[in-house]
Amino acid sequence: MNYLTVKEFAEIVGISKQAVYKKTKNPDFKQYIKKIDDTIMISEDALTSNQVDKLHNNKVDNHVDILATTIENLVERIQEQKKSDCDACELKKEKEHIQKQLDLAIELSHKQLEQISQLHQQLADKDKLIEEQSRRILEQTRSPVIIEQPRLTIFQKLRWKFFKK
Repeated sequence: MNYLTVKEFAEIVGISKQAVYKKTKNPDFKQYIKKIDDTIMISEDALTSNQVDKLHNNKVDNHVDILATTIENLVERIQEQKKSDCDACELKKEKEHIQKQLDLAIELSHKQLEQISQLHQQLADKDKLIEEQSRRILEQTRSPVIIEQPRLTIFQKLRWKFFKK
């Protein structure tokens, strides 16, 4: 009976060495295995038995498992992407809401600034009026005031003449 190394057996059957090592743990396959100097050797009889078909079936099963796992991972990624897209939509809506509030606040600030500017102008105009009124009052108080003597009656004039001395 001839024996092949795991590598040679894997190449002949067309599967990976890992798949062969995995198969060596199967109780049905152990009858074809022999250890020589800590090296696993596989009988050529395993090639002619239905073990090769089982290996190929395992290979297909492994591919199916890998595909199933890949599909599950893709589905999870898609769900995560949808969730992140929803989060992004929420963030976008929140950003738009905040932007609208900022625009309103800016608009109100501009209106208040205009009102403050108008009030400042009104105060400046009133200050000018007060200065003008103050100047006029000052000019009027500096003007010579002519006070007319009250008119004396004839008796008062006479008394004035006689008693003045």
